[in-house]
Amino acid sequence: YSSVIDACGKAGDAERAVRIFRRMQSAGLKPHVVAYSALARPFSYRGDWVKVESIAQDMAADGVAPNEYFIYAQLLAYAIARPRQVARAEDAFRKALARGIPVNDHVVAALARCVGRPRCAQLMDELCDSRAVPPPRSNGYRKGPAPIGAPRRQ
Repeated sequence: YSSVIDACGKAGDAERAVRIFRRMQSAGLKPHVVAYSALARPFSYRGDWVKVESIAQDMAADGVAPNEYFIYAQLLAYAIARPRQVARAEDAFRKALARGIPVNDHVVAALARCVGRPRCAQLMDELCDSRAVPPPRSNGYRKGPAPIGAPRRQ
């Protein structure tokens, strides 16, 4: 079921992902963090932080602990929301660290996108032993030809 939920999310069909998730639950299967993360992702890309928080509450009620993938989705929802949910993002980041959730570059980049790079750097100094904020990521796609002398992709 998690793979189907993930595929629905990648296709941008959040409502179908919810239907599949509910079908999984009605079949008596207990969702795990991968399923919850896959369910949250399409709502994150919409900036629907209310729905992502609702999923987080359901996850907690089921006794499932979040991981770095879920935290990334949550922070991304706060960053894409209009208006941005800066205080919520900072609070979620602090709680994730307190729970011992590992902070990867994706999590930090989503935090920076929401709170801004200067504030993210302050939080990293305060909470993560001055770990550097990763540089902004490109999506990996270039328009036009590669620069002269750039290695070609195989």
